[in-house]
Amino acid sequence: MIEVPKVIQKYLVMDEVVQEEFPLHDGWKAYATTRRLFLRKRSTVMDIDYAHISSIEFKRERDLLFLVPLGFVCGLVGYFLRESHAFYPLLMGLGIFLVALGILFKSDRVRLAVVGLGSRTLKGERATLDALFRFVRERRV
Repeated sequence: MIEVPKVIQKYLVMDEVVQEEFPLHDGWKAYATTRRLFLRKRSTVMDIDYAHISSIEFKRERDLLFLVPLGFVCGLVGYFLRESHAFYPLLMGLGIFLVALGILFKSDRVRLAVVGLGSRTLKGERATLDALFRFVRERRV
């Protein structure tokens, strides 16, 4: 049995039932009902009718790409300080680590294109996002 928060219960219409709950990242949860999808974080609730979802996409994206330039800067500073400071290998190593982390770290996302709301990107665990993707795909008109 799914424990449905009161903030969601008050929006349910007659004969509407919450069928699945999907925990997402950043404190968000998705509640899939027989008629629509609710996205909730604390007191913020988004109500998305399945018929208004024009497309759904699953993708992996780099989250930390901003670390690449930071890594280059650390590496360059270390390189230029190599003759005057003993800690230059630490800076160069940190630079290489940051570049590698920025390039390699990816996270899974589902992007919903919703008529009237624009695009909504949901982050979460792979299995949860796969289940959410399938659920929405089956109910979309």
